[in-house]
Amino acid sequence: MPEGTTLLPKRCILWQMWGNEAALLSSYVMTMGGIVGVVGGTFSEYPFWFPVGVYAIVCGVFISMIEYPRGEKNKGRSLKRSHQDIFTTIVDKLGIFSKFSYRAIIYLILATPCLISIPTLLGGLSVFVSCFIYFHAARMDETWRPIKVEKEKTAQPKTVTTSAPDVEAPSRPPPRLPSNTPAVEAPSKPPPRLPSNAPIQEDYYSIPPRAPTRNY
Repeated sequence: MPEGTTLLPKRCILWQMWGNEAALLSSYVMTMGGIVGVVGGTFSEYPFWFPVGVYAIVCGVFISMIEYPRGEKNKGRSLKRSHQDIFTTIVDKLGIFSKFSYRAIIYLILATPCLISIPTLLGGLSVFVSCFIYFHAARMDETWRPIKVEKEKTAQPKTVTTSAPDVEAPSRPPPRLPSNTPAVEAPSKPPPRLPSNAPIQEDYYSIPPRAPTRNY
């Protein structure tokens, strides 16, 4: 290897996330196929579609309940689905579903009867694909762990303490008036006022001239 070259880090693929999304979508397809099988078995010439359709609906709802809660990632932030806490508690108590190898074997057994009916065939094959992804996730030593709830940290206001600068005390007293300065007394009598009927003297030149008016 020549000098000065660096190896890029190998990108790690989290296979359990791909298996989770594939299994969840497969459960929806299986449930819809079961509904079509129930309707087709009731109003068509294939009466065996009805029991297979009911079985596919039950299996699809069960798989969707197990696959709805997301697991915690090894690195990065794990995003939870809305209202997944209830299903997270159920899956956490059923410890067998925490290992993806056991989960894939159970899904294979549950999806096998869905292959005998045309409406549920696509859902069964989709579950088989998700099982193969889970087998590879188990081969990579991945396990399902519930997402931990992180407590939000409340930001506390920062208190800024400023120390007052050192101010020296004055060495001289403030200036004052000398002791022999006479005090200013207030006037004892008010100033004289003009009578109310006295004529007001106006300066002729202080009055602005008026514009001449014309009568038409």
